[in-house]
Amino acid sequence: LMDEPYDNQLAFGDNTQISSRGEWVALAWGAGIAGPSGVGVALGVSSDQVSALIGVAISAALLPPIVNSGLCLASAMVYWINPKYQNDAVQKWWTIGYISMLLFLMNWALIFVFGIATFRAKKLHQSANEQHKMAKYN
Repeated sequence: LMDEPYDNQLAFGDNTQISSRGEWVALAWGAGIAGPSGVGVALGVSSDQVSALIGVAISAALLPPIVNSGLCLASAMVYWINPKYQNDAVQKWWTIGYISMLLFLMNWALIFVFGIATFRAKKLHQSANEQHKMAKYN
């Protein structure tokens, strides 16, 4: 799998799913996935569909970038250790892995923010505060 770092392989070539997650524009596309995923998680938690919606959100927004980041950073490490490869291969896969990690962190933060915003829009934070206040009096 990791014998050639360039276009000689289908998975590690240009314009593949792996390399496309390492472009800066992927952060904008990731925001478009993470926002609705955060709303879906919040709606799932506030209803009876918890496991299905959370699973979809994780598989759509969080899993692909973190797996891609690990794969690309590990590839960069292998290419760095092996003197047969040039530094541009290391730099290429390090950059793709780094941007993929940023995509994961941004998606995680956006899922959290959109989830909180959905709870606020549904006014679930008020009922939680009222239950806490009522518990003090009982």
